[in-house]
Amino acid sequence: MLERRSTNELVGGAFLVLGGTVLTAVGANAQRNAEWLDFTGALVEVLGLAGIAGSIPLFIAGGHHHKKAKLLAAGTKMETAYVPGVRPAFQYSFPALSLRVKWHTSSPAKRIADLHTAL
Repeated sequence: MLERRSTNELVGGAFLVLGGTVLTAVGANAQRNAEWLDFTGALVEVLGLAGIAGSIPLFIAGGHHHKKAKLLAAGTKMETAYVPGVRPAFQYSFPALSLRVKWHTSSPAKRIADLHTAL
């Protein structure tokens, strides 16, 4: 879920940057070729700059959600187990739910210090 949200935010931010860049270029060109009191080009240019500025929070949130998605992952995999008491040893497969949680610390020394304080 977080990975999909991250992708959507990054794609939305990219569209806003590209659209804002195009609008800014069109507005600057229209302003250069306009009459003295024509503010249409300036308005289009300001809207383009607003689109570029509006993409910044999307990129920040997308990066944040991408990091969170990498720290926490869930999935299924096939596990194998032996049936006790059966000769010859019988092995069967079953689906298992796996949950991976990574610690978000900076170094192995910090992890050891965190373990000592927890104990």
